[in-house]
Amino acid sequence: MKKVLLTIAILAISASASNAMVLWDQGSYYPELHGFMDSYSIGPWGNVIVYAAHDINLGIDATITSITTYYTNTGQWNPGTYDALLDIFVKTGPTPITGTDDPLTTGQTISVTLTDIGGGVFELKATGLSISLTAGDYWVMLSPTVPDGPSFREFHLISTAPWGDPSANIEFGGWLPPGWASVGDDGTLIIEGDAAVPNEDTTWGQFKAIYR
Repeated sequence: MKKVLLTIAILAISASASNAMVLWDQGSYYPELHGFMDSYSIGPWGNVIVYAAHDINLGIDATITSITTYYTNTGQWNPGTYDALLDIFVKTGPTPITGTDDPLTTGQTISVTLTDIGGGVFELKATGLSISLTAGDYWVMLSPTVPDGPSFREFHLISTAPWGDPSANIEFGGWLPPGWASVGDDGTLIIEGDAAVPNEDTTWGQFKAIYR
């Protein structure tokens, strides 16, 4: 298995506003607000972890500076700043590889902002990133840790623009069979960043150390 940590370089970037761009856009969602579990929801419902990963294709070498997803807002969560687990895997099949692509081992905790944007929708956004990837196919996972509400949790909204394979999820400590499995739908995901202009190679581990 080709490990993502061997293919990701975190670089010092000389980038101007002129080459900032949307690198991936699956941000549209259905008005019915259908979704699936994708969070570590702490509380009376059992601290069940369900993380979801979404496949993308980067056509160029690029540096990710922000990641955005959308969730239902039914009153279970409150807006604010929360932890989230971020992980990126090289895509080699229709789901991440169970036992190899393990977010509990390789994922990094970062801060995200959960914002009520109206219409029963939360925007979940991670900013200030500097993750440079070579062109290719990846699985991207950004899953928040948010306390349960009175009737459980919020749900990652399904995109109206499916691409490639459906999102895949993995559950820890609950009801689903072990290992990565297809959700059957694509989750919303927007990735923004810059065309990469590397000056100095850094390791994936050094990027993680920023958030420790």
